[in-house]
Amino acid sequence: MRVCGGHRFSPLPIRHARGNSATRAINNGGVTDRLGVVVVDHGSRKAESNRVLDSVVELMKQRTGRSNVHPAHMEIAAPTILDAVHECAKEGAETVVVTPYFLSRGRHIMEDLPRLVEEAQKTVPGVKCILAQPLGLDPGLIDIMDRRIDEALVDSMAETEVAKTETLVSNPL
Repeated sequence: MRVCGGHRFSPLPIRHARGNSATRAINNGGVTDRLGVVVVDHGSRKAESNRVLDSVVELMKQRTGRSNVHPAHMEIAAPTILDAVHECAKEGAETVVVTPYFLSRGRHIMEDLPRLVEEAQKTVPGVKCILAQPLGLDPGLIDIMDRRIDEALVDSMAETEVAKTETLVSNPL
């Protein structure tokens, strides 16, 4: 565990630490065979924004090999957390980890999501629901931000070159 700006973070995401004793214990206990995952975001009135979470879930399935992974929106749009937990249970999950697609521990993480996960726990019999931490402070996110900065610079330079070319074409010497 490292500390940066008063925040504690793990230098490696848990999925990269497959060899650690906690992961081995979970796998040996068969938990992963009966595990469902719900990836939850805020939810939006814009359908195209909500579809991004569907893509995140599909990518998670591909990258992790987990098949029982479902999207949910905290509010505004369907499916809800309860809907997604039901889907996980239908596919045999006895434990469902609700993982927030949120950056920090704001009001939704501290109040709303725990309440909604608890409601799902009470409503879906035989399923244990666990709320994971938000994405938080992780070196992987910094790497992504750095890539986006580089991409923005490249795009900006390309736009500048196009503008220069268009100026030369429309105003020949």
